Amino acid sequence: MSEMIEGFQALDTNLVQSFPIKVSPVLMLEDIQVGSLRTVIKNVLTGIDDEAIKNLEWKKMVGGFLLQGKHAVLNWIEKREEIESRKALDELAQEIHQLAVATNVMRLPLYTSPPLPLLIKDIAMISDAMGQLGANDIATYEAEGTRSEFNKKFHFDAEFAEELLTEETISNRSEVLLRVKKPDYLGESMWEFVHAGHVIRAKIEDHDWVVLFQFQKEEVRPGDSLRVILETKTLHGPDGGEIITYYKVLKVIGVKRATGGTQLELPPPNP
Repeated sequence: MSEMIEGFQALDTNLVQSFPIKVSPVLMLEDIQVGSLRTVIKNVLTGIDDEAIKNLEWKKMVGGFLLQGKHAVLNWIEKREEIESRKALDELAQEIHQLAVATNVMRLPLYTSPPLPLLIKDIAMISDAMGQLGANDIATYEAEGTRSEFNKKFHFDAEFAEELLTEETISNRSEVLLRVKKPDYLGESMWEFVHAGHVIRAKIEDHDWVVLFQFQKEEVRPGDSLRVILETKTLHGPDGGEIITYYKVLKVIGVKRATGGTQLELPPPNP
């Protein structure tokens, strides 16, 4: 349920980009009912640009659009088992655009379609939430008399979805320092690092160093950084915008110890 709410929150944030105004949609949990898990949530719109919209009914109009937009996405997912083409995504974006136009909330017709890369990420989050459902579980979304069911048969293929939008791929290798946020002790998943002020996830492909780390021949303490050869692969869409960036550690050169921290002392033994 929490993942579905997070997915809807992200979707609402991207849906309001159909309007050339500053609006911050927030989903608020109102009630959780017993029996079958039933959650009541509501949209709250804040940060509105009053100069752009003078109509006192704008909250009702934009709120209704957000409800219809979520139904549109869920109904689109319900009709298929995968994202089959770029055309299908364009049709969904166009449907959402028409819903925005129908609000007639703007004094000028400056509505736009939601960016496809963001729309794909929203679909991925909703798909991940559906993956938590059991064989006999059913999840539905009901609003203003309309009911949409989550399609458990839908499978989100991230690589294929990104290929549909990718016009150009730019790769780069460089020597950098990555501060370790979360190591991978099993050698089967991603490490989490802090790079340029952002958290990134990367697999270390330096097998020899990974073996030394697993057998505690290489020590990585909290706050330490790895000096590495990092490969980045950035996918760009037709408009030049960044779709996603992948990170891969090709070689670990060494470990840089954290400095400036305060080391806790062990308490004295009991007499």
